[in-house]
Amino acid sequence: MDSKSGLKLQRFEKSNTLYLKEILNCFLIKTYYSFPYSTSVEIYESYLDDFPAVSICNLNPFDTTDPRTQVYFGQILNIKINPSSQSPAIYEVRRAFKLLMTNFMDDLRARNFRTDFKIVNNFDDLVLSCYFNGQKCDSRDFQRFFAFGYGQCFTFNKKINDTTGIKKTSKTGPESGLTLEIFTGSPEEQHLFFEKKGLYLAVHNNSADPVGNFEGIKLPVGTSAEIGIKRTFYRKLSEPFSKCVINASEFTENDPESYKQAVSSGSYTRKKCFEFCLQIKLIIPKCNCSDPQISTSNIKVGFCKTIKQTLCVEEVRKQFDSEDLSLTCDKECPVSCDTMEYSYHQSFSDYPTQYYYEIIKKQDNLKNKFENLTFDSFKQNTLMVNVFYQELSSTLIKETELIRLQDLAASIGGLLGLFLGCSVLTLMEPIAFIIDLIYRFATVKNQPKPFLA
Repeated sequence: MDSKSGLKLQRFEKSNTLYLKEILNCFLIKTYYSFPYSTSVEIYESYLDDFPAVSICNLNPFDTTDPRTQVYFGQILNIKINPSSQSPAIYEVRRAFKLLMTNFMDDLRARNFRTDFKIVNNFDDLVLSCYFNGQKCDSRDFQRFFAFGYGQCFTFNKKINDTTGIKKTSKTGPESGLTLEIFTGSPEEQHLFFEKKGLYLAVHNNSADPVGNFEGIKLPVGTSAEIGIKRTFYRKLSEPFSKCVINASEFTENDPESYKQAVSSGSYTRKKCFEFCLQIKLIIPKCNCSDPQISTSNIKVGFCKTIKQTLCVEEVRKQFDSEDLSLTCDKECPVSCDTMEYSYHQSFSDYPTQYYYEIIKKQDNLKNKFENLTFDSFKQNTLMVNVFYQELSSTLIKETELIRLQDLAASIGGLLGLFLGCSVLTLMEPIAFIIDLIYRFATVKNQPKPFLA
């Protein structure tokens, strides 16, 4: 090989090396600015933990044992239910119930939630017995709230303020946690206006009320339900990795109204925010009324309480779900960076046994609930539920930055060393040479000239 061929080969290898280096550097930089992340799962064990809030509601919200209640509802619900193949019974009954509940809530709001006779169930009507970790509990351990579709509900272990003592537990398994025996209503008297009976139950954050449309489970009568729960935390990376909100418990004046409503209602969730957005952006402008299922505050618009208004709300919801109008609310409702969820593991057994029935029927707070107490009537109107931690451990699922700025710099430096045979110290040599040269030049310039005799 002659000298010219060797020179060309060296230049070719050098140009290919530089070209490959540029490609790899560009690839690294492009990968860095795609903001990749990894997801890790961590398990945190504890020996004493806060017990969550547990909310319960009777699926039949009304106490119709008082004849005046049925007369009152007859005045509100002055429509006849006539099911057909085009309008099945389930649709007719649910629409009638929605109209009844809406007008009932509107009337109660006008009366400051008071009537001269009993309409909704009280705690003592619903709960036959209550135990937490083997200790008896009662109505003082519950906070009541009103929920559309469920009437008066009750929350165990609710945090009212910073001074509220939250119950803790160090026990796991079915023999621990909260145990309730529930009475759902008098047979053939208290199951009007609704197509099913049982109990609604939700396990949730201590500082918030549950959202019935999106969380919780329904439990049937005649069973003993064991609800094992686990807690999972999710932690997402904020911008530039995602558009999630780091602190979803606060808002500013410049934030969207839907977001402010969702934050003000308790713990923020995007589903809840979408409901508020649906109310403010679509239902109120189109139907000129508000959907009572969405408890928006600071809105002076009345409830949708006529058949025409109810059909309007149904049409808006159908359009919202089918045409992806959620894009309208996408910017209004950011994702929260930090969220927590409770997962349920359910198991059921038959309740009660004949033996247990013969004992509980002597209980004094049960005798006045049945005109003719029998095993079948008791079984058709009661249930038992036990909510407990399966494990006193929490799962943390978090996102971690995959390439940090220092990782990018280290990778580029490594490529420079690999393809150019240089390192950081090598790059510093020209700088050190220039500094030394300047220093020598300045030193020579400032030295006194030698004296010549």
